[in-house]
Amino acid sequence: MPGPNKELCIVEGEARHRCLDYVGLPPSLAMGCASMGVSSYNGRVWYNVITDEAPMYPNQSRIVADGVYAEFQTMLAAARKQLSEQEMSEKQTA
Repeated sequence: MPGPNKELCIVEGEARHRCLDYVGLPPSLAMGCASMGVSSYNGRVWYNVITDEAPMYPNQSRIVADGVYAEFQTMLAAARKQLSEQEMSEKQTA
């Protein structure tokens, strides 16, 4: 479910405080687990991962971080390619 697409304010008496960012962190449910969450706010999206180190899962944090980074780079390259192709198509029809 998407979060608010506009910036929110917190009102305290006469003061208004702008909420510039919002990041929800998923709970860590047990030792050695990985928890993941996606949140959106004000036109931006956050992907959050929390891991606990445990002897049974050595380097879990690094493994998860490297996997998320690699997949993000793949998606970013695909998005850039699609945007480039769209821009070229628009130039040809103009």
